[in-house]
Amino acid sequence: MEGANRRGVLPLLGQGWRLPYVAAACLLSAALFWGGQFVYEKFFLDRQVREELQALTGVEGVTVQRVDGMERVVVDLGRVENLKATYRSLEGTLERYYRPGTFRLLLADRRSAALEELWAQGQFAVYEAAVRGNFTSMAQELESRARAAGMEIKLDMDGRRIYVALYQGPYYLYEIVPWGLRGEEGLVGEGAGA
Repeated sequence: MEGANRRGVLPLLGQGWRLPYVAAACLLSAALFWGGQFVYEKFFLDRQVREELQALTGVEGVTVQRVDGMERVVVDLGRVENLKATYRSLEGTLERYYRPGTFRLLLADRRSAALEELWAQGQFAVYEAAVRGNFTSMAQELESRARAAGMEIKLDMDGRRIYVALYQGPYYLYEIVPWGLRGEEGLVGEGAGA
């Protein structure tokens, strides 16, 4: 075989390559990849998330921060008539951008001292209902407390959460209490009252 390499038909892989140059090229490639990912998440993805969330009814502002490896999304929510539908819309939007379990959705509301006091007294009934399932008595107790305090209350629930919205004049308080299907990844993204 004339013209063939003395060591075989195919030259040894890497023959003539310098190890420091190969290592530097690998490190540079990795740095560019991770840097590009960071720039995309920081400047493009977060902006898209904020813009889409702010387009939803009732949303007055959005803050996205990375805390302990999770996206912390704080939504400044105005007065909404259906907290459950609004929360589900917010969560659905976030699930299109982030994997389940990688974000925490928090709602910022406009609480007054009176609303916080009523919630402090009534939260026991909500958490008891979340454990025992006595939702009818919870609703009756909270509605009677709110009525006695001159406040409006809207309660709702689904298979994963209890939604509590208290209103008094220009102030409102939102609380979302997980219950039911424990152990699902979706319960990671819960929260209210940032």
